[in-house]
Amino acid sequence: MNNERMDVLAGELSALATVVVRLIETITPEQAAHAHEALLIDRDAIRIGTSTGGPELELATTERALDNYLSLLIDVAES
Repeated sequence: MNNERMDVLAGELSALATVVVRLIETITPEQAAHAHEALLIDRDAIRIGTSTGGPELELATTERALDNYLSLLIDVAES
C-alpha cells in the first residue's frame, strides 16, 4: 500500500475515533455499561477465533484500540 493511501486511511480512522469518543460522551451511564459489557465480549472473541483473525500486529492494535474505548465506556458508566 502506498504512503498516500496509508495517510488517507489514518485520517479516516482518526475521524472515526473522534466520532466514537463524542458518541460515548453523550450516552447515559446505563447505556455505557451495556456497551462496555458487549464490547468486552467482542474483544475476547478476537483471540479465541470467533472473530476474523489477522497478523499479530493487527490483532494487538485492535485490542489496544478496543481497550481505549472500553476505558472511556467504564468512565461514563461510573459517572
